[in-house]
Amino acid sequence: GADADKGDGQGCWNATRVAQARALLGFVTQLQATDPDVIVVGDVNAYAFEDPLLALAAGGLHDLIERHARGAHTFVFSGQAGRLDHVLATATLLPHVTGAGTWAINADEPSILDYNLEFRQPACAACGPALYTPTPWRAADHDPVLAGLSLVRVIDGTAGRDRLSGTPGDDRIHFVQ
Repeated sequence: GADADKGDGQGCWNATRVAQARALLGFVTQLQATDPDVIVVGDVNAYAFEDPLLALAAGGLHDLIERHARGAHTFVFSGQAGRLDHVLATATLLPHVTGAGTWAINADEPSILDYNLEFRQPACAACGPALYTPTPWRAADHDPVLAGLSLVRVIDGTAGRDRLSGTPGDDRIHFVQ
């Protein structure tokens, strides 16, 4: 059916993944009713140039990793590196973005260090200590994605006798002397 692998580079379940992307856009639209600044972070289960990500881009979400760390990957499968994990933001949030990227701690690590049991080497007298340790490295099969945001509100004054009011958050007040 519509979700079969058509050999076009999209893989299987493409129709379902596009429907999921459209549902996510509907949720983002609901959030924007109270705050236009929305960020979507995580495993979208689609590579950066597959239809689900193209649908999210057409719906107004911007790929921050593509903007700030082009070529970064979060997943390796059969020796092929790609990005299934994303940081997407609405246009109104873009001026506040200071950067985005990935933390290469999982995807490139060998499976012998894996958190799964099927390849894990146990500790033994003949083979030495176990190679797996419960640290951030190889804690998953995907690399985490990161985004930097500067959410300081700038309040501008003039050369006149302004009355400037701050907000409950972090403010930076500019005034002309």
